[in-house]
Amino acid sequence: MITCLRIRTMPMPFGDLINVIETIRRRIEAHRQSLQQNETRTRTALIDPLLTALGWDVSDPGLVTPEYNVGQGRADYALINGSDIIPAAIVEAKKLNYALKNDERMQMLNYANARGVRYAAVTDGNIWELYEVFKQAPLEGRRRLSVKITSTPAHQLALQLLLLWRPNLASGGPVAAQEPVLGTRREPATTEAFHQPVDTSSAQTSSAPPPAMTHQPRQRRSSSRIVQYCVDGENWIQCNNAILLMISIVQWCAQQHLNGAGDYYDKLSRTYARRGQPILIREIVTGKQKTCYSREEVNGWYIFRNLPNQEKRKMIDKILRACIRQDGTSPVPDQDLQVKLSNG
Repeated sequence: MITCLRIRTMPMPFGDLINVIETIRRRIEAHRQSLQQNETRTRTALIDPLLTALGWDVSDPGLVTPEYNVGQGRADYALINGSDIIPAAIVEAKKLNYALKNDERMQMLNYANARGVRYAAVTDGNIWELYEVFKQAPLEGRRRLSVKITSTPAHQLALQLLLLWRPNLASGGPVAAQEPVLGTRREPATTEAFHQPVDTSSAQTSSAPPPAMTHQPRQRRSSSRIVQYCVDGENWIQCNNAILLMISIVQWCAQQHLNGAGDYYDKLSRTYARRGQPILIREIVTGKQKTCYSREEVNGWYIFRNLPNQEKRKMIDKILRACIRQDGTSPVPDQDLQVKLSNG
């Protein structure tokens, strides 16, 4: 069954969303110098109003959690879908014109991945980027949205920002507006730094209401592949498969490790998964390695995956034992970290 999400069902009229976008554009033009010196002012003047217009009322603790704990750091916003344990997305805020680096983007995605959050956004109030955290692709291939308020027609921008609209994003599989709405198709823009221009399509603005945006129902992943883990008795974090679960556990251990992540990854490269094969390797160069190691990276390392779930449990135990924390102890299975994994 196909469900149509019509613009008029938004919490506020579509025209009001356009008005908010135009207000933000005027604020950037009038107060650029002060906004680019202060992240708090950028959030108050540019980011909060747009999130609220898209249904994420930043003053409502049932919808938005500020300073959300993501392990060693905090995300500026967690967008909460009702009673769901895992946020629909996290949002990292920067001051206007902040020159974001790709390693900072990857760190944001790693934080989201460690918490089981499917989408991560980053913005300086002018440029907005949205990433699909679990997609098996390079950074650019994970990017779902890259727009710039000061160089995109407001009507077109409002349509593109529907990816962040609360009912759409909270569905877990947000869909973009149809091509007839957006006009001529272009390749997705990339943004290497926030001060660089972002390529956008050249659709004509119109006062007529846009046609409906079609929402394709999300394909349900087999429940036998969904796995979960719980750290220190806190909320259960869901991963789409056992490989992502182990990657998340490795990242969590790296954050806990006495001598830092780099030393921990190197330690796992000398800890064996099976028959002399290390748990982590730096690069995949042989056909056998392509078969035995994941396509997903753990900060540039690849994890051994060619194991049944019962053997994966044993490898998780090795991953935990290899982690020596500040107090000299290692995380204990079923105490510091619990795992729900099928016996397949």
